[in-house]
Amino acid sequence: MTIGEKIYNLRKLAELSQESLAEKLDVSRQTVSKWERDECQPELDKVIAVCKLFNISTDELLIDKKQPKINATLQDIVDRNQQARKKKNAVMVFIFSLVLMLITVGLTPVMQMYEKNLRGSFHTNMIHYLNDPPLSIFKWVSIIGMIVGVVLFAYQLVKEHKKDRI
Repeated sequence: MTIGEKIYNLRKLAELSQESLAEKLDVSRQTVSKWERDECQPELDKVIAVCKLFNISTDELLIDKKQPKINATLQDIVDRNQQARKKKNAVMVFIFSLVLMLITVGLTPVMQMYEKNLRGSFHTNMIHYLNDPPLSIFKWVSIIGMIVGVVLFAYQLVKEHKKDRI
């Protein structure tokens, strides 16, 4: 793998544009493009700056190896970020479902008043309204959502734990 290919891979894994990498290295975007196309090589001070920016050794950037460690290191960072996003999404599903349940429970007095106005009588036990549509639908959606959130979060924790043990 050439230096240009390595710089390209590092930039992509770090989710940087050519322009943003150029700014960080105090060069033009065209210079970064030429490096990546192997039209020219970065000067020594820029090699050092690239290595510092991506937290790699100069050997990892300059020595041609078939499977450089730099990609694995950055890929690990990307994987950890994705796992963190998945855990955050699982928590958000749980919180959304919990809020939906609280709203559903909060609507039971409204259903009680509605039934009183419609029929002239109502159930004194508000739990009764959670078992009748439409509140029963919201109740089950929120219960299922909370279960899904907990299962997804637990799955990510187990996956993370297994990866750490390897």
